[in-house]
Amino acid sequence: MNKGRNEYIYELVGIIRERKCQEFKNRECFKLIVELSNKENIHFIQAFKDKVNNQIWQDLENKNFIDKKYLFYCQNWMGIFRLINWKELNNHGSN
Repeated sequence: MNKGRNEYIYELVGIIRERKCQEFKNRECFKLIVELSNKENIHFIQAFKDKVNNQIWQDLENKNFIDKKYLFYCQNWMGIFRLINWKELNNHGSN
């Protein structure tokens, strides 16, 4: 049996250009404006406080993502990519 589109984990590589605070159905959310190297047609990812771990949420709140490249793990929900985890990559920014 194949996984549905909303169960599949997408791996997206790129950087966060900007984040915007949002509320979606009474849930705290950031809209992350991204620049991806492996999916150029995706321009934003949503991050919900109740779907990511506390460290990721704090990094987003404090803008600790500047000059960092990530492997984003996302699920596709009705055409919108939602962040579930990330891994920082070491080959970006000023070292």
